[in-house]
Amino acid sequence: MAFTMFILGILAWGAALSIAAVLGAVLAGRALRAMTAHGHGRDGAQWRARVALGGQQAERLCGRATRLSGHAEISAASLIVAGHEAASKLTMPSGSAASHAAAACSPMQRQLQEGEGAGRPSERASQQPALEQTLKLALESLQAERQERQTAEQQQRDLERSLQAERQGRQAAEQQQQALERSLQAERQARQAAEQQQCALEQSLHAERQGRQAAERALQQAVEAATARTGFCQQVPLHGAAQRGDVQEVRLILAIAPQTAAVTAACGTLPFHLAAGSGNTGVETMELLLDVAPAALTATNSAGMTALHHAAERYGGEWAVGWLLQRAPQLAEVQDNHGALPLHAAARWLFVSSMRQLLAAAPLTATTRDRQGRTPLHAAAASPFRAVDDASGAALQLLFEAAPTAARALDGTGCTPLELLLSNPERAGTAQQLRLHSPDRTLALLRAVRQPGNPDLPERLSAALPLTALEWASLPLASLPTALPIALAHSPAQARQLVLQLPSLERRRLRTFALCLTHTQRHTDMALPQAILQSILVQACCLLFAG
Repeated sequence: MAFTMFILGILAWGAALSIAAVLGAVLAGRALRAMTAHGHGRDGAQWRARVALGGQQAERLCGRATRLSGHAEISAASLIVAGHEAASKLTMPSGSAASHAAAACSPMQRQLQEGEGAGRPSERASQQPALEQTLKLALESLQAERQERQTAEQQQRDLERSLQAERQGRQAAEQQQQALERSLQAERQARQAAEQQQCALEQSLHAERQGRQAAERALQQAVEAATARTGFCQQVPLHGAAQRGDVQEVRLILAIAPQTAAVTAACGTLPFHLAAGSGNTGVETMELLLDVAPAALTATNSAGMTALHHAAERYGGEWAVGWLLQRAPQLAEVQDNHGALPLHAAARWLFVSSMRQLLAAAPLTATTRDRQGRTPLHAAAASPFRAVDDASGAALQLLFEAAPTAARALDGTGCTPLELLLSNPERAGTAQQLRLHSPDRTLALLRAVRQPGNPDLPERLSAALPLTALEWASLPLASLPTALPIALAHSPAQARQLVLQLPSLERRRLRTFALCLTHTQRHTDMALPQAILQSILVQACCLLFAG
């Protein structure tokens, strides 16, 4: 009977241990569910991970309880206490979850404690050391597990830091790789830009070479064109540009072929000569040409004409005449192959302004004769041209005042300037400007005085009176004694005009004779009749010319 009771006691003790293990597992499950329910509303993923870790710990506790029950060294109360401590040791977000777990474990704990209290004291006393040892082992196991968990967490953090550092290193490497790729890309772009610049430079140099070659060909063609002779006179283009007074074209041709400034045409004419003959517009052209060819200033063409000859016979050439006379006044005395001066050329064309400048530079040229024996006054009188504003009378008057003796000079045909003028019916207007009273009678008188012993001379002279100074100057000196009584009979003014035509020496002698005659009459108180006085003066005039 006692053995049966012992066996039943052992079975009851084993059943109690089994029930305690099951209750510990249930309590652990309730604690885990309470923790899960409480942490669901907060950081869900983090708390679910912690709940899973608590479940694993509960399972390990249950295994440990089972092992302990197999040794029959732990009571239900110790398992309950161990479960309660395990639940209380879990890291919760707040104290509420722990309180829920403790509340779930406390009813069973009290039941087990009551059950144990109902046992025998001797048994509890015998089991107390074992329980303490078991609890100590459980606490050590929990401490070891906590340390393992902390170590695992530290290793996890170290692993995460390592992975983070690895990711950062990989990112830094990727960034360096990208920077390197960008650098290589920039280098490729710079190399491409340099190649493009090199290509552009080569194209520019090639274009420059082509342009230089084209310019050289064009310059060569321009030089050939500038030096090419054309036309009957074999002139170069510079001759035409200078004759037109085209300053721009002259400057361009001189820049291309300056040697053409010294090129003469078939007639020996230089571009400088034609520029001088282009009028007032040729002054700037002459300056350009003279800078390149200074010898052209005094050069002559095949006809012996200088640039001043060309300028003097050009309408509006007074500016060119003045410009040339300032630089070479000796040109006013240069005669061409026909013996003509620049003054002859200006007189032939009746250019009064040019004539004044030439007479101012060389006054003696007014009496110079050409190969035909003509003075500038002859050239002006025989001119077939009309002066501007019919000012040919002014040209004749200017030349007559410059050289009065040229009025009675005979040319190669034996004509005086006035006779050449009156012989041309187209110059009737000039005769009027000279205030000739009877041009026909004057012409008849001039022709009659050249006939020695002409009995009609006194009659023609009386018919032609009164005469102008030019007409009196046109009469030969030998006819003046014959004309003196006729002039005295006409008027003292005519006699004065006649006396003024006498040479200066004869005029002074006649004046001295008249003063002596007047002085003699005053001292003798003798008044001679007018006819006798005129006869005495005529005889004195004849004696003067005869002497």
